[in-house]
Amino acid sequence: MTVLIRATSHRSHSFLDQRISRLSRRHRDTERVELKNHSRAPATVSRGHPRPAAGAVASVIAGGVAICLVLPAVCHGKVLLLAHYDGKADAEHARGDAKAKSVGARAVAGAAAPGRWGRALDLRTGPGGRCTYGAAGNFDPRRGTIDFWYVIDEDEPAPDNQGMYHPLIGWYDRPGGAFEIYARGDAIRLNVYRGDVHEGSWGPGDPATGNWHHLEVSWDCTGEDGRCAHQIFLDGRRIIRLTTDKVPPATAGAVHVGIWNYAFDIFLHGRVDELRITDQVEHLTDFSPPTRPYATPGTPAAVRAGVEQIQADLGKLAAALSDLTDAAALTGDEVAGPIGAAETAMTTAKVTLDSVTASLRASDRTDPSRLQRLVDESADALRTAHRRIAVATGRAYAGLPDLYNRTVVDVGYLKDEIEGLNRALHYADDIVDERPARDAVARGAKTVRHATDALVRSCEVFFDAFGDAKTRRADPAASTGDPAKRRVLAELTAQLTDVAGRVAGARGQVRAALRRLRDDPALRARFGRFREHVPAPLPPVDVAPDGTLKRLIFAGPTAGRTDVMLPLGFDVRHEDGPGMRWVEKNRFETHEDPKVLAQWREHGMPLSATVLNYAIGDSMANPPWFREHCGDNLDYFIHPSPNYIGTGGYEYRHPEVRDMIQSYLEEAARRCAAKPYTFIYKGPWEAHPYTGYGLSVPDQRVWAAQELGFSKFAVRAFRKYLAGKFESIDALNRAWRCAYDSFDAIEPPEAMIEAYFITKDERDQRVFSPFLPRQRVRPTPLTYEFERCRKDLYADYLADCRAAIRRGDPRHPLASSTSGGIMDEGLIRSIDDLQMAERGVDMWGKHPSGGYGWDDSPYMWGMNRYFGKTLVSLEYYGWAQEEFGDDFWPTFTIPEGTTAEDIYHAGRRDVWHELSWDRRMLIFYWTQKIVEIRGGVDMEHSPLIRPFINLVSVVKRRASRVNDVFMDVPIVRPRIGVLHPGVSIINAFPTNACRLVTRDVMHRLLAKQYHFGIVAEKFIVSGRDALDRYDVLILPYVQSFDDGFGEKLLAWVRGGGTLISAGPFGLVDKYGFDCDAGATAVFPELTFTYPPPGKYTLSWRWDAVRDGGATAATHLVRAFGRGTVLMTLDGRAFGQAGAATAQPHVGTEIGG
Repeated sequence: MTVLIRATSHRSHSFLDQRISRLSRRHRDTERVELKNHSRAPATVSRGHPRPAAGAVASVIAGGVAICLVLPAVCHGKVLLLAHYDGKADAEHARGDAKAKSVGARAVAGAAAPGRWGRALDLRTGPGGRCTYGAAGNFDPRRGTIDFWYVIDEDEPAPDNQGMYHPLIGWYDRPGGAFEIYARGDAIRLNVYRGDVHEGSWGPGDPATGNWHHLEVSWDCTGEDGRCAHQIFLDGRRIIRLTTDKVPPATAGAVHVGIWNYAFDIFLHGRVDELRITDQVEHLTDFSPPTRPYATPGTPAAVRAGVEQIQADLGKLAAALSDLTDAAALTGDEVAGPIGAAETAMTTAKVTLDSVTASLRASDRTDPSRLQRLVDESADALRTAHRRIAVATGRAYAGLPDLYNRTVVDVGYLKDEIEGLNRALHYADDIVDERPARDAVARGAKTVRHATDALVRSCEVFFDAFGDAKTRRADPAASTGDPAKRRVLAELTAQLTDVAGRVAGARGQVRAALRRLRDDPALRARFGRFREHVPAPLPPVDVAPDGTLKRLIFAGPTAGRTDVMLPLGFDVRHEDGPGMRWVEKNRFETHEDPKVLAQWREHGMPLSATVLNYAIGDSMANPPWFREHCGDNLDYFIHPSPNYIGTGGYEYRHPEVRDMIQSYLEEAARRCAAKPYTFIYKGPWEAHPYTGYGLSVPDQRVWAAQELGFSKFAVRAFRKYLAGKFESIDALNRAWRCAYDSFDAIEPPEAMIEAYFITKDERDQRVFSPFLPRQRVRPTPLTYEFERCRKDLYADYLADCRAAIRRGDPRHPLASSTSGGIMDEGLIRSIDDLQMAERGVDMWGKHPSGGYGWDDSPYMWGMNRYFGKTLVSLEYYGWAQEEFGDDFWPTFTIPEGTTAEDIYHAGRRDVWHELSWDRRMLIFYWTQKIVEIRGGVDMEHSPLIRPFINLVSVVKRRASRVNDVFMDVPIVRPRIGVLHPGVSIINAFPTNACRLVTRDVMHRLLAKQYHFGIVAEKFIVSGRDALDRYDVLILPYVQSFDDGFGEKLLAWVRGGGTLISAGPFGLVDKYGFDCDAGATAVFPELTFTYPPPGKYTLSWRWDAVRDGGATAATHLVRAFGRGTVLMTLDGRAFGQAGAATAQPHVGTEIGG
């Protein structure tokens, strides 16, 4: 085996295609026999006495015994119900009630010609005919199969152009369990119900009328994992596989043909023929549909068909035993139990065959029903044994993806260890004999190249072979139903075992070489103070109520499979906490995700976060009773638009809404607190209450949104806010220099709109260029206080929600995951970073970061010096973003020219950067970056990780070795400050100018490796911070000053401080009135003006006018007291080339 593997491991994966072709030849004669029989089958035969298929015999040798292998067109377990529909709707055979029944006062459907064979059930006959059968005795909810033929005769386009609904089959035992299948347009839908919970899946169908199709649905709820596997085959090809929780035990119920158990006016506009229900899963993989009617159980013809089935099953079971033996030899699995059970079933079946065959020869003295029971029992035993063998074989190969994934991780470790050895060689140069270590490096690098190539080929072969079965690993038996594919599994397992061994050997050699270097007397003599670092033991994965962590947390994504993520070493994963349904005002329901329960039970792994829905975009929880209570009253919604009716976009300033969400959060937290897998809560998640805005610009692609805050209750809250702040209308008029009669006379300003032109760069990636359809070039008291009010009231709401969660669960901390990167306070949002961090959460998090978002982490650390919160990123998708490209979502394709090695190195750099700036928990988002998505396999089912994602394991291992340093050693206090200009964030024109210019500044500082912090204007004014703690302060386009800030700033500069300003500073106060404590105080001879903006163009450059003429200078420098002021006239002067008006879609959550 080893020689074969090494001989083929360097070839193209086409050798496996040839291998599959050769392996398939052994089955080709059998297939020809089956096809031959199908071609000879008559179009119409007698239902009770089907003509036997002549010559359908092949011989196989199993254990030295010749077995006659007959291959009938179909295979079956015990038949519970069979309806031919040649005369009426009643079943010809039923273990329960054979009588067809209708629903309501409707008549029972009748038969019509033509059917698939003979006649068929037609729900269009009579006045609204319908058809159901009692489930008792006719249907086993634990395991079974329903198959039938159907044709759609009539179809009409629906308003949504999807076609009519055509119910096909359903079993209903409400309110317990149920499933239903219907066709619509070019799709088929499966719905599975458990109480009020239902899951569903779509599969491809045929929208054409007049075509007969065979449909088979099977279910198996007998597994040990507490799950039910449902499969649908259309014309013999599997189109749907859905795994759900087990349904409650059935007590009654009915099988519905061509109708649901509701909406009885909707029915199949077509015909159904040859309906059969059995108590076995008939097929695990694709099959050929039946070519003739089924024999009615209890007839001699049915007994003969059963004998043929037993003969066929014996041959298949013998072949399956051989495959299992091969698999066990390769993987070392213990399979004695399934093999013993199969051998017993085969022995019993042979005895049954002899007995039944002898009885059939004496048919005039034999009761067919007794023979049918013997045949059914033997067939059931063989099918059960065959499934156990298939499951055992599947489990033997189930470790293949895990072997692949762990090898990918080990290749990452090998690369990292080679880097470590190379660093050691740098210090050992000319001190010791370096040749053995350099040889180990060369051999290790060669192994990396070989392993990388082999993994790429293995991945391609795997998906080429199994791309038609995206859910293969969810049911191991389904993986091994195709003999050729079983051989592919065997080949790949052997090859990967060889590659894994080579990588392990190379790692051992590299580690040994490093140890020899460290222990060399000459090296230790040269570096006498060298001491090998011994990492401190890692603390447990735990978090304090205030959000304090004692170890770095690497968290896996919610999507994808836990077993696939395990090799990467994630500490926690999943965000699907208990589902909370507040169905009635006095009744909550809790539903737990089986995947989460299995993750906790099998691996003891907590959730990464439990999402509480109260600030997700502009939405919150939407209980059914409250939705009904609100109806179509627009006063309840944050945007008084009919589009919001029925949604969770409620107005948080409405007192009833506020009471509802507080009660919801308190009860939800109380229930989540009792779950052992609860770790932390994710609260504000992309919390940015704004709404899309329709905007059209000729010949341009545009994205636009507008701020919210104009509902009746929002305006009422604004006026109340002003009254509380100013106490009297006279005080407001004096401050605003206006003449309002009352607070009720104050109306909000026109809504602000944020808009972008969308273009493409040289890599065909999207670029967003801002423009301002509505312009506030100079602020007013009204515009400032309106925006200040929106931020303050939203902060109050978030603080109230935090308090409610704490009442329900005082043990688990609350975290945020807001979007937008630095300065989330973009004008159309309602977020205030200072209040979010201090009042809204225990763990402060934003989620862009990485790649282009490198400034996010130093920004958060700089701000967090005031708050001391645990910094997290609960949607860390930005790693290696410049390599993935700005359009990775939603295409999930890597741009041409980008290599796995590029992503590996960029990702390592980005993750380490986050940790270095005190980010202590990262949830690696976008499972599409982590697992392979190809061959029709989506991220939820993909079993293989991408080759570069081993960067997670590599960085985690490095960081864990110095976990105590990350946790216990503080970052030094900076002497350079970048201002957080709270007033200008609201007032500066263009909108979001401060955020863009702050990025410019921070990019420059990071590129030069300057250490800096963020200085809050608000805290300088209040005295919580002082400018004397800094040598340099940088102003990012700070046109407006808060009251009192300008005086403190100028005094600091006079005392020796260095001020750098992007653009003229302090020209106006927060209300837009002229300010004399800004740039005009430093440059009194100049007048600063801003050119009138165009409709779709923005300028960042100001004019400085002296004696009637504009200066040509790009920047101004002046000594001021003992300090210095440097000021640019262009606000984006510190930006990178080409960044003046465009920005990539990274670090800015703008949708579109």
